[in-house]
Amino acid sequence: MAEDIERNIKHQCARYAYECIEDMLKVAQEKQKEYRSEVMSTGTRIHGSGLMQTLTFYCSKMAGRDGNEKLHFRKLALHMLKWILKDEKIEGGISLSEWNENVTGVWKLYSVLLNTDSDEKMIYYTERARELTDWLKRFADARLKKD
Repeated sequence: MAEDIERNIKHQCARYAYECIEDMLKVAQEKQKEYRSEVMSTGTRIHGSGLMQTLTFYCSKMAGRDGNEKLHFRKLALHMLKWILKDEKIEGGISLSEWNENVTGVWKLYSVLLNTDSDEKMIYYTERARELTDWLKRFADARLKKD
C-alpha cells in the first residue's frame, strides 16, 4: 500500500515536470535554452546552497537590472514553488492552478515558503524540489533546445 502511494507521487511528479516542459515549448527557442541551462544546474544549486538560497537566487533574477524580465528564472521558480507547495493552503485556499504567474505572484508563493518555521517541512520541501529537478532535467534534456 505505501509502495503504491510512493509510486503514485513519483508518477505525479513526472507528469507535472512534463507539463512544465510543455509550458516552456510555447516560448521562443532562446528562452528554452536559458531555461534548460538553469534546470541542468538546479540540483547542484540546491545541494550546494540549499532550497531557500536557490529559490531566492531565481526570484532575485526574475527581473533583470535592465528592467527586462528574465522569463526562464520566473518560470523555473514558479514551476518549483507550485510543486513544492501544491498541498499547502495558499491565501484563503486559492488553488495553485489559478495562481497569477506574474512576478508578484511568484514572490507571494515564495513568501509562503519563507514563512515556514518547521525544519521537517523544509526538509520535505527540499526532497520534493530535488525529485522535481531530476524529472525536469530528464525532460528538458530530451525536449528543449540546446546551445
